[in-house]
Amino acid sequence: MPINSEEVKQAVFSNKPVLKKTIQDNEGKTLAAYFEHMFVESSFDYERRKDLIGVVANTCSELLGIETAEALTASLENNYFASTADHHGFIGHPFFFNADMCQSLAAMQRNQQAVLILSCGSIAMNNSSFPRGLLVHDEKLEERRLHFFSTKYRHVPVHAMSAYTKEQESRILKELNSIDLAAAKKDLLKRVISEVCFSTAVMEETSFSHQATIVNNALWKLIPGQEKVEFIQLEQEEITRRLLLQFHFETETLLWRLLFNPNFRKAFARHFDGITGAFNTKSKRGSYMFWALREGKRIALEYDGKHLVSTDGLLIIPFEAEVIERELKAKRLIPTMALSFIVLSFYYGLRCGGGFSQINYLGEIKRAYMGLLAEMEELDENKRVEPIDTEFFCGEFVMMEHKNKKAAFALDMLLSDRTIIEKVISTAFHTKSLGASVEAMMPEFYKIITGTYPSYV
Repeated sequence: MPINSEEVKQAVFSNKPVLKKTIQDNEGKTLAAYFEHMFVESSFDYERRKDLIGVVANTCSELLGIETAEALTASLENNYFASTADHHGFIGHPFFFNADMCQSLAAMQRNQQAVLILSCGSIAMNNSSFPRGLLVHDEKLEERRLHFFSTKYRHVPVHAMSAYTKEQESRILKELNSIDLAAAKKDLLKRVISEVCFSTAVMEETSFSHQATIVNNALWKLIPGQEKVEFIQLEQEEITRRLLLQFHFETETLLWRLLFNPNFRKAFARHFDGITGAFNTKSKRGSYMFWALREGKRIALEYDGKHLVSTDGLLIIPFEAEVIERELKAKRLIPTMALSFIVLSFYYGLRCGGGFSQINYLGEIKRAYMGLLAEMEELDENKRVEPIDTEFFCGEFVMMEHKNKKAAFALDMLLSDRTIIEKVISTAFHTKSLGASVEAMMPEFYKIITGTYPSYV
């Protein structure tokens, strides 16, 4: 049934009340003014902050080098914040790229050299954000795709995907030849693919996740005006995994009790049943604390009191510390979204900015976790969690678009006229309002919520 644009907006706002409040409170602010809210001094437990920053920095150092890790450490010590809105994979999709650019520009205004994106790696390779390849608009402004992986791997989570190999370079360059692009743009893109996507450092990695982190850092520096920015995109599940393994198996911490104390686990089952990012016993959706990874497949797990059990009963994992530790080390378990946010945001206090859905469900996860803590009489911990912000929106909106109103991809910026594009980006950041930027996304939000695009009057 046809509806008008105002009805579309109200349908979105009724489903996403936190987004509605954010827009009402900040609608007229420029993106530059709005992203000043990204900077908040943290008073959260210093030792926990230090531990998280150390794990993030070490992960960054392994992939991008010690100097990049030092820049990231300085940034986090000044602003204990990460965007968790993105899906892990190659940068480019406008849902995330526009917000990432705003985060970078805001950091530059504060003389910070690094931005941290803790992206979701449990998405499948066929996710609509197209993690398995690069996006670019051709001369007719039609979307074109360069595929680094075939549809054979469409259901494999990014977290579990093996690296692409040098043998794929010629096929991707052949795909590029079929795209309608000016010769100079095509030549530039060929060099980028060969020198960045298939560089020696990238080819040495054994996982696609790590390759994407390295490629994205290099691609970001090719965007005009971003040459000195360290764009660091790491998987939130990987940081969660490392934090658990390093600090919560040898010592009986609160997170150890959450995982291995039977009373905590029973409370988790009660408080998180039906919570987005956790599990739902009625609909048989989600998974209890962890997903299992077997042969490239993500397998849902239920808790029977002593074991994690697949829904078909064929996989049974004793819920014991030494077993879970072994499975995490082998990457045969992956933390669920709910567990990742409990660890990152509510135990380590990291302020996590998110997309239009996250700013609603992260509050649900927080309330469920605080209910669990109250039941377990963890009163001091509850006081730590209570002030943590779950509502900073830094996800899907349109800052830069082409003349036909199509949102720009990251590669479009790289291929644009360098003499003008830096100014275009900066002007948009300082003049476009948050309200106008989100307005352009309303049809997409409506489709995500209802399953179909709106039919306008």
